[in-house]
Amino acid sequence: SSDLFIFGILIFKIPYSQPSDLKYDSEEMLVKKEDQYASIAEEPQEALDLRLSLINEAKNCINIVYYMFESDRSGEIIGGLLLKKADEDVKINIIVDNKFFRKTTLFKTFIAHPNINVYRFERFSLLMPFTLHNSLHDKFITIDNKYSLIGGRNIGDRFYFPDSKMQTDDRDVLVFSKENDNDATLAMNEYTLELISSRYTKLMKTKMSYQENEYLSNYLNYFDDSYDFQKVINEAIAVDNITFVRSPLNRFNKEPVLFNTINDLASNSDNLIIQSPYITISKAMKKNFACADKDITFITNSVAINPNPFATSGYLRIRNKLALDYQVYESQRPIGDHAKSIIIGDDIAIIGSQNIDHRSFYLS
Repeated sequence: SSDLFIFGILIFKIPYSQPSDLKYDSEEMLVKKEDQYASIAEEPQEALDLRLSLINEAKNCINIVYYMFESDRSGEIIGGLLLKKADEDVKINIIVDNKFFRKTTLFKTFIAHPNINVYRFERFSLLMPFTLHNSLHDKFITIDNKYSLIGGRNIGDRFYFPDSKMQTDDRDVLVFSKENDNDATLAMNEYTLELISSRYTKLMKTKMSYQENEYLSNYLNYFDDSYDFQKVINEAIAVDNITFVRSPLNRFNKEPVLFNTINDLASNSDNLIIQSPYITISKAMKKNFACADKDITFITNSVAINPNPFATSGYLRIRNKLALDYQVYESQRPIGDHAKSIIIGDDIAIIGSQNIDHRSFYLS
């Protein structure tokens, strides 16, 4: 137990992060491009319908990278459609963080399909307890080289069904190009290949042979053709530039590439709006935060509805000081909000799976 404490917790107190070649040029991110579109998905049912519509659009390849992919109602609805597309010879990669990976019948069926590869990220070992903190916190899906959807939602009922336990609100952004391959989607596909080839992912196998798609009825029973995907595409916002930004792949403390990129983007703006389900601040974050003197509005959950007790305790320690220095709004609704977004001035929006805490910036 002492080894677990030393090598699983205390070792992260060492103020060292492995240098990374991964860098983002903030000026390049602001250069105007053509054929760039974005659409926000706020409502739970809309978020599920959009995912199903995107999967239906796939012609060649689907990449699914998620922190959690539950084998519940939503998982079996999405799973039924994924297996249908795999039957149609669409190649599918699914990568899930090992802490939440369960080899359920649904996942055994995925693994058995010749057109689906399932990987789990960072298998925990008592001999290497520090691996517990190397999390794959990503939540995105890409369709061919054209569409990508990223945000705070995992695959799980609480993100899509109002009648589910612990119902949670969230936000996704769909990005795409109408005429050509989308640059951000291409970058996400390249990152998926990097994940697959990394030493942290393991391809899952099963002795079960694939027979038939027993989950197709879950999708067909749910499917409602009233959702107008073409309307979403037609009404999407034309934007100047879309850039996919992510963390380095290494164990232990990572160079805070996302944190640095946000600092660079915010350097020429006087105000920021930061939304996160919880907010905690470490010494490293204080030291590296270049925007401390700016006009910042924080939006977060109230203590009463925050489902993360560890993050809540960290937030309580800074709550009063944060409210003295900045504007802080806490949601008083009974439903928790899981969205992670940053608005910089009037021109830049950041939407993804990044919380405002040390773990998200330096570890996950």
